[in-house]
Amino acid sequence: MRNRRMSFTAALFNGVAAMAIFVAGAQAQTAAINIPEEPLALSLRAVANQTGTNILFTPEAVEGLKSHALQGTMSAQSAVEQLLSGSGLEVVSDGNGGLIVRKKDAPRSQQRADAAAPETVIVTGSRIPGAVVASPVITVTADQIKKQGYNDLGDVVRSLPQSYNGGQNPGVVPGSPGLSNQNLTSGSSVDLRGLGADATLTLLDGRRLASDGFTQAVDISVIPVAAVDRLEVLLDGASAIYGSDAVGGVANVILKRDYDGVSVTGRYGAATQGGDVQGEFSAVGGTTWDGGGFLATYTGEWDSGIDAPQREFSSFLAPHNTIFPSIMHQSALISGHQEITSNLEFDIDAAYSYRNSHSAANSYGELSLVSSNSETWVVSPTLRLTLPGEWSLALNGSVAEDRSTSAQNISYLGIPLENIETCYCNTAQSVELDAEGPLFALPGGPAQASVGAGYRNTGFKSGSIGGSRHAFYGFAETNFPFVSPDQNIPFVDRLELNAAARFENYSDFGSVVTPKVGVVWGPAADFEFKGTWGQSFKAPTLLQEYEPSVVDLAPIGLFGGTGPAGATGLLLQGGSVNLKPERANTYSGGVEFHPDWIPGLHIGLDYFSVNYTNRVLAPIDNPGLAFTNPAYTDFINLAPAPALVASLVASAQHVLNQTGVSPLNLASVVAIADDRYTNATRQRVSGVDLAFNYAMDLLDGTLTSSGNFAWLQGNQLTTPTSGLLQTAGTIYNPPKFRARGGFGWTRDGLALTAYANYIGGVENTTVMPNVAGDGMTTVDAVADYKIGEWGPIDDLELNLSVTNLFDQKPPFFSSGNPYIVNYDSTNYSAIGRFVSFSITKSW
Repeated sequence: MRNRRMSFTAALFNGVAAMAIFVAGAQAQTAAINIPEEPLALSLRAVANQTGTNILFTPEAVEGLKSHALQGTMSAQSAVEQLLSGSGLEVVSDGNGGLIVRKKDAPRSQQRADAAAPETVIVTGSRIPGAVVASPVITVTADQIKKQGYNDLGDVVRSLPQSYNGGQNPGVVPGSPGLSNQNLTSGSSVDLRGLGADATLTLLDGRRLASDGFTQAVDISVIPVAAVDRLEVLLDGASAIYGSDAVGGVANVILKRDYDGVSVTGRYGAATQGGDVQGEFSAVGGTTWDGGGFLATYTGEWDSGIDAPQREFSSFLAPHNTIFPSIMHQSALISGHQEITSNLEFDIDAAYSYRNSHSAANSYGELSLVSSNSETWVVSPTLRLTLPGEWSLALNGSVAEDRSTSAQNISYLGIPLENIETCYCNTAQSVELDAEGPLFALPGGPAQASVGAGYRNTGFKSGSIGGSRHAFYGFAETNFPFVSPDQNIPFVDRLELNAAARFENYSDFGSVVTPKVGVVWGPAADFEFKGTWGQSFKAPTLLQEYEPSVVDLAPIGLFGGTGPAGATGLLLQGGSVNLKPERANTYSGGVEFHPDWIPGLHIGLDYFSVNYTNRVLAPIDNPGLAFTNPAYTDFINLAPAPALVASLVASAQHVLNQTGVSPLNLASVVAIADDRYTNATRQRVSGVDLAFNYAMDLLDGTLTSSGNFAWLQGNQLTTPTSGLLQTAGTIYNPPKFRARGGFGWTRDGLALTAYANYIGGVENTTVMPNVAGDGMTTVDAVADYKIGEWGPIDDLELNLSVTNLFDQKPPFFSSGNPYIVNYDSTNYSAIGRFVSFSITKSW
C-alpha cells in the first residue's frame, strides 16, 4: 500500500496598491452583441471584447449594479448606452476612439482620473487584451457562485461537467485505487477531462501557484471565495500561452480589483443524514483613493466530517473508517494597487492558507490515523509601464510555497507498528518581462502582439529526498482581425486569426517548443465557427522523478494473485529520474449561435480531442488486481530470482511489511509487480460539450436558464503490447456523460435558483465479469434575498441553500473487498442532502 505524507510552512505577506480602470481592445467597431443579465462590470467587459473598443470605468462606479440582457448588431456606444439606462451613469468619448463610463455630471478632475492608468484586461487563453479566444471558455462569476450556493472554489469546479472529481479532493475515500485519487491534504484540485490534476494548470490572476502535496497539483480552495471576481476555465490545451501543465486546460481565478466598504458573512450547515456539520465566517473589506486601492479578505471554516457508520450504505465497514475528513481551514488574501506616475503602476496580490484535517482508515486490521497540516502562501507583484504607441511593458514575479505535513499512526490488530511524520514541500518562483500592443492596421482593426521572456524555478522535498528544476522561456502571440462586422462583407461578418508559440529550456530534460493556432469565422452576425490546433506538454513532476522507492511485501492475495500457503508478493513503487516530458496534440472546433431574433439566447457546441504521448504514470492503478488484470502483464514478474528480490528490498528506501511475519521472509516471494513511474505509450480523450444560456423577462423579473453538457471518450495504451484500456466510463475514472442545468429568477433583491446535476454511470471493472453502474441525479436549490434601504438592516442578505434536495445515495458497487467502500468516491458524493443558511451584512 502506497503511503503518502504531507507538508506545509508558515508565511508572512503584505501588499499595497493600484488600479481602478478597465480597458479592452483598441478600436471602436460595430459588432454582434450577445450579453445575458449579469453584473454591469461583466457586461461592459463583454462589449469591450466583442467590439474591440476601449471602455474605461472605475469599479466603484458600477459596484452592485446589474445590466439587463442585450442582443443585436450595434456599435459599442449604442450598446453601452442601453446597458447604462436607469443606472445614473453616462458614457462619453475619451477623444481617442474609446469610451468612458462615469457618473452623470462628474467633475473634469474625475474624468481625467477615469482616463488614466488603464487596467490590462485578463483574458484567459490569450495574453492580448481584448483578443477573441477561439477555444471554449466557461466563466463563473462571483454573483453566480453566491446564488448557486457554493462556499469555496472546490465546490465550483466539482460542479462543472468537464471536471473530474477524483484526484486530490476531500470526498475521495482513503484506499481509492489510482495514485492520484488520494485525499491527503483535504484540498481541491482541478482535473479537466480526467487527464490528471497535474495536467490542468491553475492560475491566480494569470500567475502560477505552488503545487499541493505529493500529487503536485494546485489546491484551488486556498483562495478565499470572498476575494474572487470570477473563475474562467479554458477547455483546451494552452502550453503555447502558459507553458507546462496546460494540457487538459486552464483554470484562472481572477480577483476583485477594487472594493469600497466592508462585508461580513456567517454560515452554518449540516447534512441531514448526520455528520458534515459546517460553520464559516468570512469578511471582505476595501477602500480606494486617488490612483489606488486596497482589498483584504479572510475566511475561517470548520467541518466535522463523516464517519462510515453515519451512512447506511457504508455502515458495513470496520470501525474507524472516515468517508469525509474533518477539516479546519483558514485563508486570507490581500490585493493592492497604486499609480506611481501617470504611466507607471504597481500591483500586488498575496494569499495565505492553513488547513488541518483528520481521517482514519481500517483495512484488514491495519488502522491508519492521519492528521495533516497544510500551509500555502503566494506573493505576486507586478510593475506596469505604459509606453508610446499604445504599447505597455510589464515586469511581474511570483513566489509561492506549499508545505504539507502529516502524522500517520499505524497499528495492526491494536499493536503499534509505525508513527510516520512526513513533509511534502513544494516551492515555486518566477519572474517575467512581457510587452503587448498594436503592430499595424488591418481592415478589421489593428493587428496586435504580445512578446515576453521569463525564468521559473520549482522545488520539491520530502525528508532527505527532493529535487529542483528551472526553466528559461520565451513566447510570442499575435492576433489578426482580418474582417470586422462594420465592413459588411457577405458571408464573412468576422474573421480573426490568433497564433502563438513558446520555447522552454529545462534544466533536466532539455528544450520544448509548443505552437498553437486559432481561427474565428463568423459567416453572419448570428453565429461564429471557431477552431484551434496546438501542441502541449507537461514536465514530469518532481515527485515522479525523485519519489522515494518503496517495497510493499504482502500476502499474494492482496494483489489478486494465488499461490501456496504463505506465498507473498512484492509491489514496487517510486520515482524515476529517466522520465521524459509528456507531449500532446490538441484540437478543438465549435460553433456559437446567438440569433438576434431570439434575444438573450446563446448556444455553444464544441468538439475537442487530446492525443497524449509519453504519458507519465504508475502503470498499476489497482494493485488489488496486479497479478490478474492482463493490462498489467508487462509489469509483472511471476518467477523472480531470489537475488533480485533481495536486491530490491536492500535498495528500497522504505519497506512495508503487511505479512505479519517478522523478520521478513523473502523466500516466500513468488511474484513482483513493478508500479514505479514510467512513460506510457499514449492516452487519448475526446468528446463534445454543449452549453446554452437564455434570459427573458417574467413576472416583473428576469428568468434565466442554462445548461452545460459534456460527453467524453477516453482510452489508454500503457505499452505497445498491452491491450487498449478504456478509461472514460469505468470506475475511478470520469463518466462518459455529465450534465448540469437549471433556472434562476430574480426580481429586485430576490433570487431563486434550482439546478439538476447528472453524473453518468461507470462500469465496475474491479469484479469479474464487469458490471455496469447506475448514474446519479441530484437537485440543488437556493433562495437569496438582499434587503434594500431599511433602517439598521440595510444591505442585509439572507441565503438558504439545499444541495441534493432529494437526498440521493451514491450508486452501489460491489467492491469484493469488505474494507473498501461500495461506491465510487471519485465520482459520487456520500454527503447526501446538505442544508445551509448564511447571513451577510454590508456597510
